[in-house]
Amino acid sequence: REILSEQADPPGAAGMTLTLVRYTIAPGARLAPHVHPGIQMAAIESGALTYTVESGTATIRRASGDEEAVTGPATTTVVAGESVVELDDMVHFGANDTDDPIVILAALLTEDGAGLAVPVTIAEATSGST
Repeated sequence: REILSEQADPPGAAGMTLTLVRYTIAPGARLAPHVHPGIQMAAIESGALTYTVESGTATIRRASGDEEAVTGPATTTVVAGESVVELDDMVHFGANDTDDPIVILAALLTEDGAGLAVPVTIAEATSGST
């Protein structure tokens, strides 16, 4: 994870932090299930992400321009040119099942001091508590 820019208390969002991040996911890597304490909007810059929603609903904008709601538990693939919107109560994770790195650019609006991601267990995801 590379933080490209960060602004605490941006105009119109007192008590929040706006962060621009570049994630690079190595071939064969699998991220831990987590939530974002706020909202994350992420665009796949390169590669194909195996994307799993454990609980909650993500909105995916496909390269065609169509929007797709993915409600957990569900797994799909998100490719370069597509994007995902994730809300704070949505448990999810990504994996790179390919031989090439995946690069994701993301903007997060989170509560000041809350961090960018909070890990959760699958048991927490299925019971609805984090």
